[in-house]
Amino acid sequence: MEKPYARAPFIFATSSSNQTNGLSLSEIQDIYAGKKTTWPDGKKIFLVLRSAADVFTGFLEKISPGMKDALESSKKRPGMFTGITDQDAADQIERTPGSFGVTSYTLVTSEKRNIKPLAVDGISPVGKYGANDKYPYFMTLYLVYVKDRTTAAIGNFIDYIDSKEGERILRMNGSIPIGKAQAKP
Repeated sequence: MEKPYARAPFIFATSSSNQTNGLSLSEIQDIYAGKKTTWPDGKKIFLVLRSAADVFTGFLEKISPGMKDALESSKKRPGMFTGITDQDAADQIERTPGSFGVTSYTLVTSEKRNIKPLAVDGISPVGKYGANDKYPYFMTLYLVYVKDRTTAAIGNFIDYIDSKEGERILRMNGSIPIGKAQAKP
């Protein structure tokens, strides 16, 4: 079985040294298509891709009608870095001045990454007390378990996630709890 327990902002990000705070969705699509290759200060944009089978790539393809084609264009350009894992992509975004890529706000906060989340169309993924629930791009996190094999320990873990302390930890690490997972042994 699978039960949703939190939403994590799917973010567009750059290295923390970048002066840019946000982009429009059309500018993001142009970066992937190779039409926008520099930041407003004139420095080169270094695009960090995810593998074709990665859940982030699948999510990105569905964000706008032209994004899938823009992503296909980016894969054909020489010199593109592809992060095989979340950490590979985050490492590249973090250490490359002028980088641009996707990750989750949950990864950035939980691993205390030196990565700057970017606003999209003026809406930041970061709110006053953590993730901004007004931000339009979220991925759902799930608990996955075998119903007939759920033990007391698994039930206790799910109860903990649903507790005030569990919800506090989720929020502290960049996610927004979405209610009771409702899985009992």
